[in-house]
Amino acid sequence: MEAIAQFPSKDIASILLPTLEAFKPLLEANDVQILSVPRTTYSYGPHERQTLDLYSEPTSSPYSPLIVFFYGGGLNRGDRILPFFPSGLVYHNLGTFFAQRGFTAIVADYRRVNDATIGTGDGAVFPSGGEDVGAVVDWLESSHLLSDQASKPRDLFLMGNSAGGVHVSTYLLDPRFEKQRRIALAESGAFSLRGAVLVSVPLDFKTAQPTRFDVLRAYWPPSLSDTRKETSHDDFCPNGLLRSCRGVNCCGLAKPQDLSIPDVLVMLGELDPEDEILESNERFLEYWEKVFGSRDGVEVKWMKGQNHISPPIALMSGDKRGEEWAEEVIKWTKRFEL
Repeated sequence: MEAIAQFPSKDIASILLPTLEAFKPLLEANDVQILSVPRTTYSYGPHERQTLDLYSEPTSSPYSPLIVFFYGGGLNRGDRILPFFPSGLVYHNLGTFFAQRGFTAIVADYRRVNDATIGTGDGAVFPSGGEDVGAVVDWLESSHLLSDQASKPRDLFLMGNSAGGVHVSTYLLDPRFEKQRRIALAESGAFSLRGAVLVSVPLDFKTAQPTRFDVLRAYWPPSLSDTRKETSHDDFCPNGLLRSCRGVNCCGLAKPQDLSIPDVLVMLGELDPEDEILESNERFLEYWEKVFGSRDGVEVKWMKGQNHISPPIALMSGDKRGEEWAEEVIKWTKRFEL
């Protein structure tokens, strides 16, 4: 953690490779422990990118809480196993971390925006990210992994980092997923959606770097809203979706539960960039209060010493300070235990 504190910039592009390089030897030194929990791969949909890795907690309890993680990658990059690290250590490290603490952990791929410059892409266009999150939730409901013998539903938590958090937010806030959320929130099925964790998520793109414009336009094309606009991300980014929420019902201001929105934990890095991350989260909190009349249902915690890239990479690196944020997530989930 000392190394990343010395970086001269908080800019995401400039800290990406140095952050990965800083943690690479630390993770390699702990490879045996990281790989001690096996991962099992499943398809959650017909597209080749609709694939997930599951990490079971040691006892395989039918009551263990579920946590589903969607990684970052700028909408056009990312994999559930990063090729930069040997032996598939990342995001195996995250799966093992939560499995060793009693969770059944899932790390899911999702469809990415086409980017000819780097040769990646799966044709993703909004709301594909929210659809992929919803498809994982549907897969869980139909999966043989959830026991019919359990006397109570398992707690389910969604967690998204950066672009992955944009997709989780889409699922939480877009009205097209409200019916599915309502079913997931109910306690009558195999699981109950208890909450969502947004880790260093850009909740709008008002101050996005110019290098992001092509990807933003590809994911949120003008055709989604007003064709005179260069892009529709202002309308359909998380903050745009939140602004348009039906915040008023017949009895006055609605509550998040009225729109089938679970509790949300916002995690922000002490070294996150102000322009792309911190300011957009400030606006998110303002919109939340305006729509719902208070900040009930949303909580903010700071990740000490973390930059935009480091939180998931720091897990199981041997530096306990790098794991404090995830321990805070676990502590937050405990409040929902029945």
